[in-house]
This record gives sequence, C-alpha cells and structure tokens, in this order.
Amino acid sequence: MANTLSITDKTYLEGVLGMEGGYVLDFSNASFSNFFGELDIDIYDNDSYPNSHPISNSKAYRLRAFWNNAAPEEIAKAISGLAEYVDAKRLNGRSSITYEQVEKMREIANRVGTLQPTESKVHDIPTVTTATIARNQIHIEIREEIYNHIKTYLDSGDYFHAVEESYKVVRERLLSITGKEKASDVFNMNAESNRHHQEIFGYTDSPGTPRGDFLRGVGYLQLAVQFLRNEKIHTLATKLDRNLAIHYISLASLSYDLISRGTGSE
Repeated sequence: MANTLSITDKTYLEGVLGMEGGYVLDFSNASFSNFFGELDIDIYDNDSYPNSHPISNSKAYRLRAFWNNAAPEEIAKAISGLAEYVDAKRLNGRSSITYEQVEKMREIANRVGTLQPTESKVHDIPTVTTATIARNQIHIEIREEIYNHIKTYLDSGDYFHAVEESYKVVRERLLSITGKEKASDVFNMNAESNRHHQEIFGYTDSPGTPRGDFLRGVGYLQLAVQFLRNEKIHTLATKLDRNLAIHYISLASLSYDLISRGTGSE
C-alpha cells in the first residue's frame, strides 16, 4: 500500500509509544479502544486489521496490525491523534516525551497522509485534494509550493517567519499571473480588474451574480493575505503560537490554490 509507514518510522514510533512488552503508552485495553473509537477507528477489528501474531492480541500488536493494513489517511489520523494525546500529557508534566518527539510524530503523520495530487487544467498547477478530520482537529495538505519554501522555518519552530514567507509565496504567484503583486491592484471594481479576472480564472462577471460573488470572495481573501503580510513585515519578529501559525499558513495555501487552479471557472 502506497505511503504507509517505513521500517524507520515504525521503529521510531514504537520507541516513543513504549510498545516494548505489548503496551502502548499508558492505555488500558478499554481506554485504547475508546481512544481509537473517537477517531472512528475500530482498532480491534481483526477483519480490517488482521493481527499477524498467532497468540498475542496486545495493544502493541493491535497497533502494528493497524499500521500494516490501514489506509494511509487512517494511519495519519491515528498518529496525529496520538501526538496530541502525548503532547497534552507533556504539557501537564505527566510524560517524559519531548516536544521534539511530538513534532517528529506529526511530521510522520503528515508525510504518510500525503497523497499524490491531481493535476489542474488551469495554469497546469497541481491541486490540493486531501483532508482528514478527527474530533476538532483538521489535517490538510497545504500547497507544495508553500510547504517547500517554509519547511525549514517549521522544522526549527520559527512560526513567525513561516507565516511571513508563506504570504510572500502567494504574492509571487499573483505577480506571476497578473504582473501585479498587490491584491488591491488586482481585485477591484474597475475595468482593469476584468482583465486580471480573465488572466486568473478565464472569465469575469458582475457583482451580485454567483460567479461575480466568487470573484469578490477570492479578492477579499487575497486582500487579507496582503494586509496580514504587511503587518508581519512592519512588526518585530516575535514568538508565534504554533496553532495560530498553522491557521495563517492554511489561509495562504487556500489563497494560492484558488488563484492557481481557477476554481469556479466552469
């Protein structure tokens, strides 16, 4: 099965999750089942995740069976959930697992859950197609163009510059399509904006129509990126909350995606 865990990934996760001796973290059989149940996964479903061990049905063996048989998106969702679980314990001083180990788990989850993107007919740019939801956590793929540019900042925990740089990528994309980098110069209500709409989406339409409202919506989104970026540029770099940064980066990814694939052009 494509994009499943490598031997290196499994070895790392087994060490972090304390799977030696058949255990997984501090889970009991009941809490182990309940945890995966909240992710809509029946971890003890032997038909879906057959256990290769002829005798043991321990939590560790059940998790290994899951890793060997589940779909990549299920595995990614489970690892992400486990990362959030151990991070909560870490923050409460109830776990020796480090922040770096939690981030490594998240990195593995993101990599495993990444599917091959489909190709867009507009501008010949790949589109983002996958997202998984577990409770109040949404795991999405951001545009590869953005991720590749900000990966070093994410890896080092420099979320302020990760956000700032993600918005620069959107600006450069807008510039490459329209010749203008400011959203305020591209999305406005004059004749010049009609030309830019044609360049980006292949059509234009009047405000008050469904397609016209879509154009305005994308315009407001691009304006948000422009002004949020301006705020970052004119502010001293500070420590930025990881969760907030991811929301900002997701906004950049959506903005980039909409102007790159001409969504709504049909």
